[in-house]
This record gives sequence, structure tokens and C-alpha cells, in this order.
Amino acid sequence: MGTTNASTAKMVEFLERSSPGEINALRQRHQSEGRVLSSARELGSLNEAPMGKIAPAQRAAYIDLVSQSAKGLKTQAEVLINAIRQRMTLVNRTKMIGGVIATISGAIGALLVYLQVDQAGVALASALVAMLGGLATLFADYFEKAPSGIRIASAEEHGRFVEIRASLDRIERRIARDAIIVVSDQDLLEMVSIMDDYSDRVVRLSFA
Repeated sequence: MGTTNASTAKMVEFLERSSPGEINALRQRHQSEGRVLSSARELGSLNEAPMGKIAPAQRAAYIDLVSQSAKGLKTQAEVLINAIRQRMTLVNRTKMIGGVIATISGAIGALLVYLQVDQAGVALASALVAMLGGLATLFADYFEKAPSGIRIASAEEHGRFVEIRASLDRIERRIARDAIIVVSDQDLLEMVSIMDDYSDRVVRLSFA
């Protein structure tokens, strides 16, 4: 007999944070499936039907939870994609400024010597330029990270969320057709697992 349950804790946590009214409505619609709609990670088996099949009430809760989560996650993924793109632009500009400062720092020192500025003045100017270059590096590092410390302003993270958004579109369409083309228990559990992982990523970056 295969397993007929999958973790939904992160999906539920996402809805609790982003749409508390929606998760409360889900709990009202599926009152017998409190463990499916809980953000607490619990050990033990959820309600199972014989022969490893997902019980009808549990299946309905999974379908409803995945459908509602997909809508919210798509919206939040779009927000993150735009935020990451903006941060990448800001980081690149800051790094460019730091690079320009580093490039001209030597030339400034040479120019001051040529203009016969005293050594104290040259040293002060060099220190100020070095400080500006250091600040540019610090700012770039700061803008690259989310408050949680996760490095967010990267092409890899941007590409990952573009893929997540596309995957959410596919999952949402498939769940919407379940009344016509039934999603198998195995595929449904796989979707639940994928959605829980996506929810974890979104929660860590959006609500850190």
C-alpha cells in the first residue's frame, strides 16, 4: 500500500500569511480534514481509504488547497520576479559605481601629486575614494539579500521564480480540469509536494 498523504504545512502557512480569510474558508468547507489544513507538521497517517487510495474527503481538501494556493502563489511569484529584477538592476548599478571609483582612484592620486598637493591632502583624498568604493561594495551586498539573508538579486533566483510561475500555471490548469480528466492519486500527491516546496520558497523570501 503506497502512502496517501503529503505535507501541506507550508501551503497552509502561505495562505495563513497571505490570505487568512481564504484558509479559514477552506477549513469551513473541509471540516473533517483539519490535519490537511494545518500548518503544524504532524507525524502519523492522515485519513486513508482502503488499498492506498486517497479518501474522498481528503482528496477534495487537497484539490481545493492546491487550487487556492496556486492562485495566491502565482500572484506572489510575479511580485517576487519584479522585485528580483529591480534589485538586480540596482545591484549592477551599484557595482558599476564601485568599479568606476576603483578605476579612477589611482588616477586621482596621480593627478593630485601632479598638481603638487601636499602628501596629507593626497592621503586624505585617497582615503575618501577608498571609503566610497568600500561603501559601494557594502551597499551592493546589502541589496543582493533579502532580510532573511538569502541572496535574492541573482539571475539564478530570477530564473527559478519564472519557472515556478510557469509550473503553477500548469498545475492550476490541470486541477481545474479534474472534474473532466481525473487527476490520479499519485499525480495529486506529487502536485501537493511540489506546491508545498514552492510555498516554502515564497514564504522565505516574501515574509522573511
